[in-house]
Amino acid sequence: MKTYVLFLLVFSVVLISRLPFLDAGYGTDTDGCRVATAARYIATTGEYKASRLPGFPIIEFTCSLAWKNGARFLNLLTAFMSAIAVGMLAIIAKKYGCKDFLLIAFTFAFTPVVYISSTITMDYMWAIMFVMFCWYAGLFGKPFVAGSLLGIAIGCRITTAAMTLPFALLFLDHDNWKLSFIRILKFWCAAAVVAITAFLPVFLTYGWHFFTFFGPAFPPIATILKTITLDVWGIVGFSAISIISFLVLVRKKTIHIVSLTSLFLQRNFSVCIAVLILFVIEYAIHPKDPGYLIPPIPFFLLIIARYFPRRQFVLMCGLIILSSFVGTIDSIDRPWSPKPSKLSILLDISGRSIAVDLLGPIFNDHERRLQQMRFVQAVIATSDSIGYKSAVVAGAWLPSIIENTQGSIPESEFSDFSMKRNNVEFVNLMDKRLLLRFKKNGYRIYYLKTVEGYNYSVNAIDLRKEGAIELIPGKI
Repeated sequence: MKTYVLFLLVFSVVLISRLPFLDAGYGTDTDGCRVATAARYIATTGEYKASRLPGFPIIEFTCSLAWKNGARFLNLLTAFMSAIAVGMLAIIAKKYGCKDFLLIAFTFAFTPVVYISSTITMDYMWAIMFVMFCWYAGLFGKPFVAGSLLGIAIGCRITTAAMTLPFALLFLDHDNWKLSFIRILKFWCAAAVVAITAFLPVFLTYGWHFFTFFGPAFPPIATILKTITLDVWGIVGFSAISIISFLVLVRKKTIHIVSLTSLFLQRNFSVCIAVLILFVIEYAIHPKDPGYLIPPIPFFLLIIARYFPRRQFVLMCGLIILSSFVGTIDSIDRPWSPKPSKLSILLDISGRSIAVDLLGPIFNDHERRLQQMRFVQAVIATSDSIGYKSAVVAGAWLPSIIENTQGSIPESEFSDFSMKRNNVEFVNLMDKRLLLRFKKNGYRIYYLKTVEGYNYSVNAIDLRKEGAIELIPGKI
């Protein structure tokens, strides 16, 4: 199969598979709304404003050119980038000599976390697309081109800078260390120049403070385990990986086991091992969203394809693909929770209502996005009925409220957004300074459900003890 035919085939299938899920807002993660808000701010004021620190300038500036087209179009841009990334992975896998290059590409495309992330306004798949181009250029020994492409990827997502270390192995020649040094230096310099140029607007706006982006809270172990298993692979996918990997390792005689040292001597595959090790360390330092684990997935699949028996590998990939469409466990006791389908079983676990649904993560995520939009619209309608000066602590809902308020331009107090609408001022979290101002001016304070707990963990202010009450949509 010719390279361009392969690319067009994979690109078309992936893009078409995303089209039914591009509506329903910017995604369940409100960072998507933050990108849209920042894009609108840049376009209407001419000033740079980060969606959140440390800034995602390539995406923010690109989206500022298209923000008027709304969520569906910005989501389409992500889907387009995702389809290109998967097409490039198919070409790379073929160059690696993998017989199942199509299967590897489609497995990556339909891994639940990748599928969902490619239908919303988020930065993960934008960065991955440029990483794939960088990888491809590196395989052909083009350090300057590869470095420039990686620099753009870093401008999409700064943590992509971690790739500068493993990808340097692409330019390593054990027979010519001097040439290797020159190539790696070219690669790193090109990546640094492009990345620094991309982040120049961020630095000019925030100074060195832009680099302080890690959140204060370390998630509970149970949350981390759920994130790296079910949230990334889905129920069926994670079960397949666990069971098949166990069976393969138990029957060692059916698999060609090689030492880690000899693996690293194989230049192209040493990159895959290095990326996996690096991202395991990176995620251990800052475990948060499942999207953080998207970059190592293609490298993981290539290693499995190389060292697992083909039958087991094909079965594993098939089940990972199926996992996007079958099987979900999710809570349903919040106003924004997805409505369970008729194919679900309802359970009560530790006071929480849980649905075990036959429908998979891509459907669950889309339904959750619809419910979140309805919740936000109900909050806005309720706040409009308030006839006195009030403040609403909205937490992570604030970007969604801003994006659902027609014609609004958010005010900015580093690094949070705030917005006034009629008699109500919406803020992210309540600190002592804001609390004093609102009380002094006779504001009544409200908070949205679950935000009071997060506000206490960040600012040590108990909103309920300060007289704030929960804003329940439809009940004022």
